[in-house]
Amino acid sequence: MRENFLWRKHPLRVTNSAVFDLDASARARMWRELRDVIDAYLASASRTGPVEALGALDAAAFLAEASRDPAQVLRDAARGLTCGGVDVGHPRYFGTYDGAGSIVAAATDALVSALNPQLALRRTNPFADEVERLLIRHFATRFGALPSEPVAGVFTSGASEGNFIALQCALAARFRTFAERGIRACPALPRIYASVESHASIIKAARAAGLGSKAVRLVGVDASGALRVDSLMQAIAQDKRKGHLPFAIVGTVGATSCGAIDPIERLAEIASRLSLWLHVDAAWGAIGVLAPSLRTTLPSMARADSITFDAHKVLDMPIATGLFWTRHHSALRRAFHVTAGYMPSPRDDFFALSPSWSRRALGMRLAVHLRVFGWDAIEKSLDHQVALGSRLREGLRAQGFPLVCESVLPVVAFEPRSSAAITSDIVKRVLPDFWISETKLGSGKRVLRACITSSRTGTADVDALIERLRATSDAAS
Repeated sequence: MRENFLWRKHPLRVTNSAVFDLDASARARMWRELRDVIDAYLASASRTGPVEALGALDAAAFLAEASRDPAQVLRDAARGLTCGGVDVGHPRYFGTYDGAGSIVAAATDALVSALNPQLALRRTNPFADEVERLLIRHFATRFGALPSEPVAGVFTSGASEGNFIALQCALAARFRTFAERGIRACPALPRIYASVESHASIIKAARAAGLGSKAVRLVGVDASGALRVDSLMQAIAQDKRKGHLPFAIVGTVGATSCGAIDPIERLAEIASRLSLWLHVDAAWGAIGVLAPSLRTTLPSMARADSITFDAHKVLDMPIATGLFWTRHHSALRRAFHVTAGYMPSPRDDFFALSPSWSRRALGMRLAVHLRVFGWDAIEKSLDHQVALGSRLREGLRAQGFPLVCESVLPVVAFEPRSSAAITSDIVKRVLPDFWISETKLGSGKRVLRACITSSRTGTADVDALIERLRATSDAAS
């Protein structure tokens, strides 16, 4: 039986009394190995497919391995992370919305991990705290907030957390004592409205808030996958007749399934007229705001009460770089403000404006990336992804693949050329050289889906995918 690594004793070479510090030579070997591993990955990414053909490394063997040399352990970890896994930053990864990952952001993450600033309180690291506040203000302005308009927000692990925060804000705004009394503060069943193509994290958020899944009313969509306003109004009217309490609408910009974009401006009018909170989930659809070629084609989000988007889906950040902001600071504070004897009285400290307490300096990776590359380069990259999306869309259409829920965003949902073909079989046939996904629309129809998600993807990669799908379709017919 393999010895349990948790119980085996291995003395580390340490300096002085700092138990987890390495000496200079061990640190040097470790940093060289880390550099070599990352450089080898960057050099090989364009020559292999997004799925490593070798089987995954045995995790138990990795944990039980005797070597404690940091360089060797890093080498083993890199092998485990690449063998049998999916490389979401590969040029031929056309799966869900995951970016390539900025090497500059990765270096910043190493710096942040080493220095380990704590952002629960402003005073523990004023610089990192202010960087995040300025970034939140910057992006809120890009999404339509007036420069003079007060906004409040936080960095998050992603849109799922952002959607949860938005729901808490909406509840705090509509039911003034919800933060203290919970569901008892609601005289009847609260209702949230979202399209059938909205992200399922809305349902998770309702459960976590104690409302339950049935508090979310999923509304039908049109041929493009966008929420139907007439169906929304009917659902609200029906719920009011039953004595329910509508309090929030969630608009989606860039549905995960097919890139659908809800009529946000119409939803804003309805929300204003009926005193409902409008939250916009633009986790990936934010690309439509940040890419110059699409700005005039998307509905304005300027009147939304809150917005969430993921920089890791749009701006090549490491996973877990989300942003949430709202124009209602009082609602955010009411939802999460707490006091504790071991903390100073909070005003705008981040621990009192979000579910988290201890907070990693997530904003630094984005700040350094933006400073190194600048907005001009980033906008050029985003426009390139939009152009590749159009190329993919037109190429599939020319090859006879029926397109569904067409979106201006760089994602294409399509059906096999033959009605007898099985979507899951096609996904398997393009592996390991390409990664596309199968998805089920709100209508129940299963379709194929390919998204331009990596800044490393080029025209040759898109053309190669189209050709592989054509050849796969011919072979299956």
